[in-house]
Amino acid sequence: MTLPAARSAVVAVAISDGIVVVGGRDGSGAPTSTVWKSSQNLKGELGAFAEGAVLLDPIADASAAQVGDFLWVYGGSDPNGPSGAVQRGKLGTGVVEVEGEIKPPGTEPHPIKVLQWGVVNEVNLPAARTSAAGFSANGVLYLVGGTDGAAARSELYWALPTASGELSGWSHLDVMDLPPGGLTGAAAFTAGSNAFLVGGATEDGIITGSARANLAPQAPFFQLGVAGIVIPALQIPGEVGQQLGYIAADGMATVNFIILLGVAWMYAHKPQVAAWWARRRGRAGS
Repeated sequence: MTLPAARSAVVAVAISDGIVVVGGRDGSGAPTSTVWKSSQNLKGELGAFAEGAVLLDPIADASAAQVGDFLWVYGGSDPNGPSGAVQRGKLGTGVVEVEGEIKPPGTEPHPIKVLQWGVVNEVNLPAARTSAAGFSANGVLYLVGGTDGAAARSELYWALPTASGELSGWSHLDVMDLPPGGLTGAAAFTAGSNAFLVGGATEDGIITGSARANLAPQAPFFQLGVAGIVIPALQIPGEVGQQLGYIAADGMATVNFIILLGVAWMYAHKPQVAAWWARRRGRAGS
């Protein structure tokens, strides 16, 4: 488990079959572009780190998260200082699997790798941020706090990647920001329905506390469609809670649409439905 070279200020992400370590500073303090992966075997043991596709831009003190088949690295410090760049890594084995192929029992799966990186300047962060807290939840990328190089910041930004790895941009609402004073250098993680920010520093100095946000659906509730399905709205103030509630309701809307199609078909085929119902009643009576 020894890293191939000395690093500080790296960002590490746990994926389905191991750990990916991205960027960081080398012995001279310069940001690096290295990407290393330690893969887990069938016994749950992590192996030696192997090199993957390198970042397009060297970065340290960045935020990173996996969403679907992509690894997102955003913010941090490049050789010129705090950065707002977003880099996207494509995850995969790089091996073409034959459909229906049966492997012998106990065969180790092909390890997942970072195959290539891409950068799209149009979806950079709204402002440069380094030492921010980043995480993902429910397919959404979050970045909280950090510093712009002059002071700790309190803004929270979020973005919703598509399944194909596209971003339409980052959103921000004042009501979702941290309290005044900002927060930099905090550790972020999710546990159950909650996101936590632990430690860090504000404009008044290093803190001992933590912050928590509940990401789970909470009351109030509203009823959707002809089936009377009850959908919880997310307990997130402002526009983002409303939009995420719509996303959750979209799946139930599809179910309701299918039900409506069934009702419409039965209405258009009354004789067939009546005959089917008569047969059912006849069987029940016998």
